Parts: sequence; structure tokens; C-alpha cells
Amino acid sequence: MLEANTQQDHEDNAEEKAKRKRKPPKEEDPPFVPPAYDPVDTSDAPEIAEAEDDLETKIVEEEIDLRARIAIDPAALEEEFVTCSGHIAYAAGRHARAVSAHLTAKARAKRLRALLYADARNWLVSQGIRKPTVSDIDARVETDPRYLSAQAAEDNAEAFEILTKGNLTALVVKKDMLVQLGANYRAEGERDPYIRSDRIAGRMARGAPRLGANLDDPDDG
Repeated sequence: MLEANTQQDHEDNAEEKAKRKRKPPKEEDPPFVPPAYDPVDTSDAPEIAEAEDDLETKIVEEEIDLRARIAIDPAALEEEFVTCSGHIAYAAGRHARAVSAHLTAKARAKRLRALLYADARNWLVSQGIRKPTVSDIDARVETDPRYLSAQAAEDNAEAFEILTKGNLTALVVKKDMLVQLGANYRAEGERDPYIRSDRIAGRMARGAPRLGANLDDPDDG
């Protein structure tokens, strides 16, 4: 009888332990109800028009202008020296404005992407996707016409910046070439007696002292 009671107690204890080990049944998650689509306000985002044709026009105009500015007339080196610094300053200003336009376009595209990213996520959640992946959101943003327009404007601004930098470099090279040409012509003139005599006559006609003259001697002009 005692053994039967002991065995019963063991069975009761085992059953009690088994009950404690059993996990309570999981409550089922309520069905996911997608929220209504709440579009992000992008009304204050900058509107950027397509600019492919405009860029091509700018490139052609810059090429025509550059050809006129980098041309060198060997018979008018003095005039070329006088105007070259002005051309370089003009090109530097153009390049500075191009850099500013590129940075502005880049900031606009970045800001618009941030707005469209939030908008795309809201739209995907409203379509029943509880946790949209980064790839899902990127795919929607990068096919949005507004983002494509902003990206094109940034690319065009960068291309124009590169163009103006090349124009500035070309004019700086022209100045170096003028210095070299002037040095070559002076060396040739020193060796050619006809050219030398013409230069002396020209200086004297302008009232300038003759090269090599003794300025302390009033009779040596």
C-alpha cells in the first residue's frame, strides 16, 4: 500500500513538472492592416527642368568663345599680353559660377532623394509590405521622374564645371606661350640688325631712351 502511494506521488510530481515545463500557447498576432498611404510633402522641393539640350548649347557657345580667346596673333603680341589677363579673369569667374551651380544641383538632388525615400517607404507600407527593404525603397526612388530629373541636372552641372575648368587651363597655357614667344622674338631681334634699328627708332620716336644709353649723359640718347 505504501509503495503504491509512493509511486502515485512520483507520478503526480512528474506530471506537475511536465505542466510547468509546458510553454503557454502563443497568442496569434493580429492580422496586419496596412495604414493608409500618407504621401510626404515635396511641394517645396526645387523643380528642375530637363537640361540636356541646354547643356549642349552651352558647350557649343563655350567652344566658340574659347577659340576666339586662345587665338594668338604673332603680329600683335603686345595687345595679346594686355588682353590675356582679362581673359583669364573672365574664365576664372565662369569656372567659379559653374562650381557653385554644381554644388547647388548636388544639394538639391540629395534633399529631393531624402524626401522621396520617406515617401516611397510610406507607399510600400500602404501596399501591405510591413518592413520594406532598402532595395525596395531604392528601386522606387531611383525610378521616380523627379529624382531622374534632379540627377540629370546634377550631372549636367558637373559636366559644365569640368568644361569651364578646361577653358581656364587653356588660357593660362596661352599666357605661358605668349611669354615664351616674346622671349623668342626679343632674342631674334637682338641678332637681327634691321629689327634692332627699327626698335631703337621706335623707342626714340616715343621719347624713350635708347637701350644701353647713358642716362647721366644728356648727349647720349
